[in-house]
Amino acid sequence: MVRTFRKNGERFVCDTGSGEVTPISALQYKMLTYVKPPLTEELPTSLRYDLAKYDGGAVEDAYAGLYALYEAGKLFSDRTDSCCDGCEYGGVCGK
Repeated sequence: MVRTFRKNGERFVCDTGSGEVTPISALQYKMLTYVKPPLTEELPTSLRYDLAKYDGGAVEDAYAGLYALYEAGKLFSDRTDSCCDGCEYGGVCGK
């Protein structure tokens, strides 16, 4: 499960499985309302349509960043051996 939050004008995603808290862009923040695991390496066509008002290259770059986090086990992780408690952001993501 992931949680998104803002703090001091910045946007973050907290993966509650891995305990990772990662800063993300405004577009990635928006994108996380549309994507669900498992993520594929290729940008889903439906996501292109959902975010059609944004520049296509920016959407591809933002998705590539999210996919990299997913592949590294920092996004939509199914690990349950840690959580956000005690993170440098004080666990404000709500876990």
